[in-house]
Amino acid sequence: MGNTGTKNIPWAWIKKVDEMIDRTLAKEVELPVEIMPSLFLSDDSSVLDIKKLKSLGITHVLSVNGVPSYKERHISNVYEDNKISHLRVHAEDREGYGMLEKHWNQCFEFISTAIKGNSNARVSVNCAAGMNRSGLIVCAAYMVLEKVELIQALEHCIETRGLILTNKSFQKELCIFADELNLLGEKPVGMNDDPIPDNYYLAPPPTYSKAFDALT
Repeated sequence: MGNTGTKNIPWAWIKKVDEMIDRTLAKEVELPVEIMPSLFLSDDSSVLDIKKLKSLGITHVLSVNGVPSYKERHISNVYEDNKISHLRVHAEDREGYGMLEKHWNQCFEFISTAIKGNSNARVSVNCAAGMNRSGLIVCAAYMVLEKVELIQALEHCIETRGLILTNKSFQKELCIFADELNLLGEKPVGMNDDPIPDNYYLAPPPTYSKAFDALT
């Protein structure tokens, strides 16, 4: 991905994010964790604890990991019985997978529709471990909803959740996303714009044209 033609890649920010994640240690936290009053991050098991969800006031659950159909039927019934709105997005956690490119519009529509004009709505986003797929969606949504620049948003999510975004192509997607929404912020000190070798990142630069509406 070193040569991307006319597409400008924010390499300095990508390197900074990579450094931040590499320096982050995993920590034990009770999930779901509150990223902002209306947005939570969770793993697969914690988001099935209905008692916990109710204690947090969770009204909507966005799951971005696939499960077998028999399990999904059971999960859907549990949420329906407890009047919790649920959306399942079958995303993959692997290097080179365009998570935001494939799923951002659908995920953000669910989140924004839930909380728009409803101060009591609370959305929990989860994947299997609550680190990569859901971590990327939550960090991106936090940036957009709160108009927070990239590094500040990531610092907040790391402080709250601990280790997230170990998938390096997800890190790159987040930086490109921030660039397209003018949320990169100042260039990180000590980081240069030299491209990273092609074999380090596998995902093509995505486009997020529909996401611009969220900032208007």
